[in-house]
Amino acid sequence: MDDRCDATLKKDGIMRERRTAATDGATLLTDDGVEPLTVTAVIRLTMLDHHTRVWCAHGWQDIKPIAAELLARLPLQPNPVKDGVWGTFNIRGHFYSFRVRMGGITVDFLDVRNVTRDDGLNVSRETFGGVDDLETTWNVARECASLNLRGTTIASMAMTDYIGGDYAGFKRHFPPLGRDDYRRMRPAYYGAIVHSRPGEYRDCRSWDVNSLYPSIMRDSPMPVGSPVWYDGEYRYDNDYPLHIDVIAFDARLKTGKTATLTNILPVWGYEGERLDSTLGVVTVPVTDVDWETLTENYDIHVWEHVGGWKFRKSHGLYYAYVDKWFHVKQTATGERRQMAKLLLNSLVGKFGASLYRPMLHPKPSVGGGVDFTVDKPGSADGLAWLPTAAYVNACGRRILSRAMNANADRVLYADTDGMILEGLDAPFGVETDDRKLGAWKNDHTYERLRILGNRKYCGVETNGDTVMRLSGVHRAAPIPYDGFLPGSRHFNGDGHAFML
Repeated sequence: MDDRCDATLKKDGIMRERRTAATDGATLLTDDGVEPLTVTAVIRLTMLDHHTRVWCAHGWQDIKPIAAELLARLPLQPNPVKDGVWGTFNIRGHFYSFRVRMGGITVDFLDVRNVTRDDGLNVSRETFGGVDDLETTWNVARECASLNLRGTTIASMAMTDYIGGDYAGFKRHFPPLGRDDYRRMRPAYYGAIVHSRPGEYRDCRSWDVNSLYPSIMRDSPMPVGSPVWYDGEYRYDNDYPLHIDVIAFDARLKTGKTATLTNILPVWGYEGERLDSTLGVVTVPVTDVDWETLTENYDIHVWEHVGGWKFRKSHGLYYAYVDKWFHVKQTATGERRQMAKLLLNSLVGKFGASLYRPMLHPKPSVGGGVDFTVDKPGSADGLAWLPTAAYVNACGRRILSRAMNANADRVLYADTDGMILEGLDAPFGVETDDRKLGAWKNDHTYERLRILGNRKYCGVETNGDTVMRLSGVHRAAPIPYDGFLPGSRHFNGDGHAFML
């Protein structure tokens, strides 16, 4: 993604103010009031004495018509300090930013859903208020501005806030990885445990870890500095105690243990599944934390220790950031608390952001619309560092798998940082505290629960509320419990039909 719009705030050597605006595709809302969103209105913003960041309620579709006209009238200009237009999408077509710069003044259009992480603003409205999408977007934008958050996404905002302007210090602690090391190491960073026991249940509770990933970043040893490659098996090095090993092995799940292997090899062909076996010999990079988790849960035969990367160990690099936003999460309410939760959960994702990936940039098409060019970055000079993300996720899998193993006869469902247990008793073998960072807390108590599969369940709480988890589907209200049945037909928030 392109965060360079934060580097375009100077005109004639003078740092200019940046103000916030919002649009729903039809109306432009600024501090000065509302007006129709037109090319003329955008150009008028470039004539002011300040920069403007315009948050789009519905992303690219809000500005595509005027973007096409601006692309036809102004030069493409990837250099952020020169006048022109420029935009950035990922290779899947996900919109990040569209920049217009004239006379040294910049107007940036961004997708507010990259901050809220909600596909539909009806979800965000519950927290940020507003009578419609435009007002909700405005409220989110104003909250970001009040917290002095900079970036095109919540992840880039988290990283920029974490760095606090010390970019040189960031590069010292997290030096860029070479292309070959990065690509070879990348499979060590993979997804969380997801587990389900489909069926009908009564009297059960969900338990979640308070800010799991931030607590790991804060309190667990984390890698730092330039990695050192070694051949063969890792030998303990007091100066480089953490390591990611490339190992050839086969594994089979032990009886009664938790499956933590994931689809890190495409040949497995099981998207998102946890596997009972490697289905033969595999050669993959594995953090020392994950190797410990694998040996706890699988019978393993090692065929070869190929080599690996060893790292220095750090403590304290994340204290200030996590303590700051966890305090806000614990003491604030409403939109401020929600922003703290988003910032806490997004930093590790930014550390694990893909590098060397192609990006799309809009350009005028022959027919007067919008076409795209493909840009293939040649370096990893970005605000990300894979080893941190790999270690945090590995520690998360270890924490959840151990909790699941300790409560194996009661686990009905598990995902990333929590689990649903049959019965009302607290989980065995973990610390429970509603407010302590890294401790487990009771989130929901269900009188009835129906699980259809991974990320697909519906429950009725003891207070009568219905809680639904249905990955990829957004609705203003959950499906009624009695209608949450396999093969039943429903509609999402956009009025499109789907079937359970």
